[in-house]
Amino acid sequence: MSDRPDPESFAHKLNTLCFERLAADQRHQIADLAREYFRQGGFPRQFTFGNTSPLADETTNELFRSNLELFIYKELAEARSIDRPANLLQLCGLAATPETNEYGYRELAERLGVDRRTVREYLTALADGIVLTESTNYALQRHRDTRLYLREPRHAVVLSQRHAHTGFEKLEGRYPYNPTFERLLAETVIFDHAMRLCYNVGLTPEIEFAETDAGDIEYVLRDGSTVLPFVLDYEPRPGDPVTAAVAFDPSTGNHENVEGGYESPVRFVLTDALPPQIQESQSLLVEQDGATICYVPFWAFLLIC
Repeated sequence: MSDRPDPESFAHKLNTLCFERLAADQRHQIADLAREYFRQGGFPRQFTFGNTSPLADETTNELFRSNLELFIYKELAEARSIDRPANLLQLCGLAATPETNEYGYRELAERLGVDRRTVREYLTALADGIVLTESTNYALQRHRDTRLYLREPRHAVVLSQRHAHTGFEKLEGRYPYNPTFERLLAETVIFDHAMRLCYNVGLTPEIEFAETDAGDIEYVLRDGSTVLPFVLDYEPRPGDPVTAAVAFDPSTGNHENVEGGYESPVRFVLTDALPPQIQESQSLLVEQDGATICYVPFWAFLLIC
């Protein structure tokens, strides 16, 4: 991207990468590596390469959890004068729940036994520590609810309940069919890379979500009035992602310091499987109901962000 967001140029360059620069077998290989990355986390193979045993898996997971706890208790909490650091860890645990990552501030305050102002202080501290970042509603200026995203996929494993991540405590080999938890890992990694994109190209350093009658827009990125909606088409997903992308109305935005009307020249669908017609046409871009839709393979998004 240039100094200003240019969604059309971005979409066409992405199309060139997928269908002109990379062969089909290369695309499949990168997709496999991307799944391996978010299943394993950032660097576990450094500890386990050549030692594929349950003990190695357990040791690596304990290292991840211990490192996170040490950072939260001994660095983050002390630097922010937070007297109940266990609350920070509890918020991270809520973000590792596959069923939902959206919570009301009042609900969080009651769970933690603090007031809502303190909850916001906790979330700010975790965001500054790049441990957990929240996402708020694109259409609202005052927020009552928040979505919580961990920034490291292995933290989602070590902080989730055993029944939720069953099979994913392993670091390599064949993984069981656990689509709900794999989607959580995909959401976690894509959110982290979307935040990187915001900082790298100068977008507003926050990610929002939007709700439509056809389903959620999980990631809404923005630069002033230029809005970049990304729908996550990673199974399992209720509803049709393209219908949700078309239904998104950028004019519902309600932000300070935005001049003119909101516009969303391209809507993006992040997918783990390109539709057959897209593969046959060798074009990621389609027009539907007056909207330009760009399919983005999830591995390509991780690669470029």
